[in-house]
Amino acid sequence: MIDGESLFFNHYLTDIMSEKVLSIAPLSGGKNSRVYHVVCYNFREFAVKLYFRDKTDGRDRLRTEWRASHFMIQHGFGNIPKPVAMDEDKGVAVYEFIQGSKLYPAEIEMKSIDALVSFLEKLENLKNDPEADALAPASEACFSIDDMLENVSSRMNRLVKVKKYPGAEKELSLFLNTLIAPFFQEVEAWCYKKSEEFHLNLSRKIEKKDQTLSPSDFGFHNAILSKKGGLYFMDFEYFGWDDPSKMIVDFLLHPAMEIRTELKHYFLEKMLEKFAHIQGLKQRIKIVFPLFGIKWCLILLNEFIPSENKRREFAAGDHRREDPVFTGQLNKSIQMYGYVKETYKEFCHG
Repeated sequence: MIDGESLFFNHYLTDIMSEKVLSIAPLSGGKNSRVYHVVCYNFREFAVKLYFRDKTDGRDRLRTEWRASHFMIQHGFGNIPKPVAMDEDKGVAVYEFIQGSKLYPAEIEMKSIDALVSFLEKLENLKNDPEADALAPASEACFSIDDMLENVSSRMNRLVKVKKYPGAEKELSLFLNTLIAPFFQEVEAWCYKKSEEFHLNLSRKIEKKDQTLSPSDFGFHNAILSKKGGLYFMDFEYFGWDDPSKMIVDFLLHPAMEIRTELKHYFLEKMLEKFAHIQGLKQRIKIVFPLFGIKWCLILLNEFIPSENKRREFAAGDHRREDPVFTGQLNKSIQMYGYVKETYKEFCHG
């Protein structure tokens, strides 16, 4: 880390926590913020998070995560990092540091899925708590299928309007115009057809009783297997109220996780069991699966949008993006497109 950041953390922790910094090391993996492992002279350890802030991004990631963490800790969640201190002006928050390791795909098993489902069920059981009403909608929350269609359309329009695609301009333009755009039209028509079949109103927003509290960007990519035992979940920058069908499908499709197909089936089975009180959930999941498949195709292309790429560069601490990054993201998006197009009509997860 550069000296300026070392001095900043030393001053910051000394000022608000009376802690003098012994060592600082960046933690890799984040795409929205910079996170550091800080060890103090008394050997107390913290995770210190610098949040991305830009006038083009209206999301208050720091306050969202801070409020979500406090809410969960106050309601008995023992498997998230405890919030320690924060400074809104500096865009910094300090959390408990969890000693442990990421789960390798081969290590994910049914008990891992059970832990994840239990976490979501506990949030669902808190939605009638008076304090839950004060929590905001999740990032890009969608409460009707029309909202979801509009969200995907808006993302696609942002990509189409970008005039320069470093290193892959022809390939990206071809992919968007000849594959994604026609597929989106196909899926939109299919959604209308299935909605009629299931007697669901596309424009009807789900009632509050059928919404849930969602971590949003949730899964084993944001989990640590603690040295003390048990899974800890983290990264709640997008936390809030959302449609449970979106939460479930996001987990099934998330490209950051390699999970065996039978475990995805198990996850869906357990979620439908625990959330059986939510009206029409299984039908909504089937309808929104291809919509969010297309959305993930577009999210994987965020690096091509200057404002989004700026956030990625901030998190990585590296402002020298090479062409292979863009080409690699395009290849991932093409793979996601092929998977969703091949499976969505039969919905491969049930």
